[in-house]
Amino acid sequence: MAETTGGLGVCYWEGTWISVNKGSTAANKAAWEEYGCGWASSYAGEYDPDDAGKWYGGCAVDNQAFFDKKGNVLPSIETFNAKKETPAPETSESSQQSSAEEKPEWIENGSFENGVAPWVTEVLTDGETLDTSDDSTQAAKTGSKSLNLWDEKVIHFKLKQTIAHIPAGEYTFSFDLMGASNRDHTVTPYVGTSKGQSVTATGWNSWVNHSFTLTLEQDADNLEVGFDCDFKVADTWIYLDNISLK
Repeated sequence: MAETTGGLGVCYWEGTWISVNKGSTAANKAAWEEYGCGWASSYAGEYDPDDAGKWYGGCAVDNQAFFDKKGNVLPSIETFNAKKETPAPETSESSQQSSAEEKPEWIENGSFENGVAPWVTEVLTDGETLDTSDDSTQAAKTGSKSLNLWDEKVIHFKLKQTIAHIPAGEYTFSFDLMGASNRDHTVTPYVGTSKGQSVTATGWNSWVNHSFTLTLEQDADNLEVGFDCDFKVADTWIYLDNISLK
């Protein structure tokens, strides 16, 4: 569809996977196994030992917002009746004006299309290391990659990079976030000493754009920008994409 001129459509996978909602991971696992309401049961390991045999049960795409936890259809089903309105193309004059007003980008590799560098992680929990900090092709808001951060333990860390020099002025720091909605965690963006609102992910492939504005009163050298990530329970994971400072 993406390669078809004028194409319009949507690919929706397993809309009938409904959360068992038993109140705890252990109870959910028992229900998935007993009633077969996850994506696979342990018996699937007989023919798919490397995937279903290891990861059977429910998953992050249970209840993808077309049905509630009792199986009742939600108003979101009307998405398929919506019409796409195509905006009028910009005139050459407005295009030139937009180009003239475009602000420079101060974040390097904010979409992780070129790997992870210059982003680095700093673990704040004594004696721990972060299990996963990789550019991933499993999910991306735009382009082909995003950054996956995951740990099987409780962990507190920073994801950051340093801007060698940036002039004084007003800036907007923005990013796209998605990840585990059933894991207690916070992601706090910061630019130098300025911090944005702490946010949490809302589910697999449920990308949400966040931003905050700040003012640099004077030119800054070696300005640290990034995220303070506090994974308060084990097995928490998030994805980041399209990080920008303009």
